[in-house]
Amino acid sequence: MPDESNAARLATVQRRIEQRQVELMVTANRLARRAKVNHWTSSTAKVILVILGATAATKATADQILGSGNLGGTIVYAFLGVLTAAIAGIIAAFNFENRAAQLTQLAAETWATRREVDTEWSRKVGLADASSAIKDGLDLAVVQDNKLADIQGRAARLGINIALDIPGDLEHASDSRRPTDRQSDQRPHPPYTA
Repeated sequence: MPDESNAARLATVQRRIEQRQVELMVTANRLARRAKVNHWTSSTAKVILVILGATAATKATADQILGSGNLGGTIVYAFLGVLTAAIAGIIAAFNFENRAAQLTQLAAETWATRREVDTEWSRKVGLADASSAIKDGLDLAVVQDNKLADIQGRAARLGINIALDIPGDLEHASDSRRPTDRQSDQRPHPPYTA
């Protein structure tokens, strides 16, 4: 009878670990997508800024061709100056490049935690007797919970509320579907067994 009780408790711990592994996966994917958007925005804004700056540098040539008192040329170059200053201000205010780097770091830490839990489950829980496996499994759940709390807090400081984003994503994350090659890096790990 005690073996059945321990087996049921271990199965409960296993389900909790698996749920947290999926949550870690969804969090890492969400952070990676946000990092990609921030990186793309940063790069695009910089390219636009360079193009506007190069165009504004042609004002002297335009003045020679159009005449220095040309109202149309003055308006166009004034608009280019305002647009350049606005884009530079947006880049400075939102710091897309730094946010992209920090979000990439958070995603990497999240994936590393998943791998750590996988390894520790195999090393400690998979080879242990039932009562020790339950304790070690619960210890791993604490590692997962602490890392998720840390990642969510740091993401929130960057203006990204991962905690609100995850519940809908968890409903769609399922290891019952066979992932395509593109999705293979996003599927949950196989069930944990002791």
